[in-house]
Amino acid sequence: MPNLEHIHLDPTLATALLLLGAFLGGKLAQLFRLPSLTGQLIVGAILGPAAFGLVSHELADEKLRPVTDLALMILAFTIGEKLELSVLREGTKRIVAVLLGQALGTMLLVFGGTVAAALLFGTFASPGGAIAMALILSAIAVAGSPGATLVVTKEVDDPGTLGRLVLAIVAANDALAITVFGLCLAVGGAMVGGEVTALELAVYPFLRTLGAIVLGLLGGLAIDLVGGRFGKRSDVLILGLAVIVGCGAAADALGVSPLLAGMAAGFTVVNRERRDTRVFRSLGDFAAPIYVLFFALAGTHVEFGAIVSAGVVGIAYILGRFGGKILGAAAGAPIGGMKAKEGLRAGMCLLPQAGVAVGFLVEMENNEALSDINAVAHPIVLAGIVLAEVIGPAVARKVLVANGSDDE
Repeated sequence: MPNLEHIHLDPTLATALLLLGAFLGGKLAQLFRLPSLTGQLIVGAILGPAAFGLVSHELADEKLRPVTDLALMILAFTIGEKLELSVLREGTKRIVAVLLGQALGTMLLVFGGTVAAALLFGTFASPGGAIAMALILSAIAVAGSPGATLVVTKEVDDPGTLGRLVLAIVAANDALAITVFGLCLAVGGAMVGGEVTALELAVYPFLRTLGAIVLGLLGGLAIDLVGGRFGKRSDVLILGLAVIVGCGAAADALGVSPLLAGMAAGFTVVNRERRDTRVFRSLGDFAAPIYVLFFALAGTHVEFGAIVSAGVVGIAYILGRFGGKILGAAAGAPIGGMKAKEGLRAGMCLLPQAGVAVGFLVEMENNEALSDINAVAHPIVLAGIVLAEVIGPAVARKVLVANGSDDE
């Protein structure tokens, strides 16, 4: 495929090209019963350095970086909305059992497979680098795709109890993934960033997580208390965006997770006794083009050469994630009073992966100590996302349809 890197697009023209191309790519993907996100990622890859080279890494990572940061904070905030305690209390035992089962199974299989592959093929100069990479990849693998799962359940006439269970799990899963990733990122960074004591390894991740949560709680309270004083929906949107973006900037400055802070803010708003949820509705309308750009920009990071060079580790990651989701959910189901078969089906509906995992890659890029790890992990995770978004929704839809037939 010809490379047109000698053509330099200014940020405004690049934004227009990405937005239109990703929009059309998403519509084309829907014709093949795939999520629009899949088409958006593919268009980004075509326009990026991996193919035509119209959108360079410099343009995507630096000049259009505000788009990525804004999308990540909105995404994290809306995940917090899904953690409404009154809803999660229904079927808590089943939700927790399958949630923890699939998360633990995924982490164990991904960690074991990727560290073994990296050590066997000498991906890193030291075992510490391989272990740190495997730890971070295992946390990224936990993340799912609430949006894709929601779309699939809506396409099925009657998703039944399995559909409702899966929706509850994916709502809490990304919150769990964000928390676990924050801990693993801190530990992995400490492992490759220099000598640290056991106390620092134990305390720093905890403080980093706690700091992000406190920051998000304060932001959520500000939105809830001040936003209720405004009557116009547009005023609520402006206030919400200002606080959410401010939370992200403060989190970066303090060295804590912006994603966790944004999620905590959304959680705080939705669980207030007298809550004002207009901010979520306003953001839903505003965020659509931001998300389209976000996933197109993510696609520009696809590097086929890097995927080939790290192919064995990538295969271990993808197989470990798929196997961990399915087998882990099946193993956890009996603990929640379900049949293992029901857990197996639930796990098969949890395969899609999207936005939050891309956000994790952005966080890794901001950590200079992880540059070697990021060079290997980045293409692997992006390849895994594309594959999960192609295979996952189709599998989930088939399982939900079959489950509905069994229930009749």
